[in-house]
Amino acid sequence: MDTATLMGELHQYIKAHKIKIVKKKINSFAEVQQKFIFNCSGLGSNQLANDAEVVPVQGHLIMLKNQIPQNMNYMILVYFGEGKTEANQKVKRSFYIFPKRLANSTPKDIGVIGGTFIEGGNPNTPNLKEFDLLLKGAKEFYGLS
Repeated sequence: MDTATLMGELHQYIKAHKIKIVKKKINSFAEVQQKFIFNCSGLGSNQLANDAEVVPVQGHLIMLKNQIPQNMNYMILVYFGEGKTEANQKVKRSFYIFPKRLANSTPKDIGVIGGTFIEGGNPNTPNLKEFDLLLKGAKEFYGLS
């Protein structure tokens, strides 16, 4: 999903149709009467949805630069398996690639490769070696190792 384009188009639609945007902190969905809600609460959603099982998840990905945009019109997802990170956390490793742009990036700066899924990951456990493993997995997928 090209989120930069999607959000740009959504912003244009909202502006063109004079849709009112309300930004505020809420403590319960019961406080909201609107038909549509963009929930940007992140980990705060465990309180908002009254769901104690919501946990942080850390992921590793790399944004690509200087690509041929027409060559990035697909998605690949391959699961590699599970392991342990250098912080001794359980990690699910995969290889994925799909078109994605960051806001205000050039048209050729498109694509992302990843990735990891580490429940309980946080800034104190950055698991930086996962980037090397991510690149190794991508090379193996394409037969380049």
